[in-house]
Amino acid sequence: MVDRTSVTMVLRFCLCLLVLTVSLKAQSLYPLLDQNPASLPWKQISLTKSPIRIIYPEGADSLAQVTANYVSQYIQQVGDGMLSSLHPWNIIFRANLAHLGCRKGL
Repeated sequence: MVDRTSVTMVLRFCLCLLVLTVSLKAQSLYPLLDQNPASLPWKQISLTKSPIRIIYPEGADSLAQVTANYVSQYIQQVGDGMLSSLHPWNIIFRANLAHLGCRKGL
């Protein structure tokens, strides 16, 4: 026969463990960086010879173009040493909110 106090302690321990797990999961979902405003328009450049896409906020066109030129120039040198083909991946630029006239914390 099991003592009632030991069952209560086990249930309390399980409840505490559940609350701790849920709270840790909730903290990991909280963004560590400021978010970009939803109204910010985004553009993209898709490279023709590789499966790479550059996603950037409006106003960062020159930076995105320079990055696309560097990546397209050097991606062949990187890919030549690999046995398999490159998988698709994205380069995402974060918006400079101060440059856009937004307050920090938006």
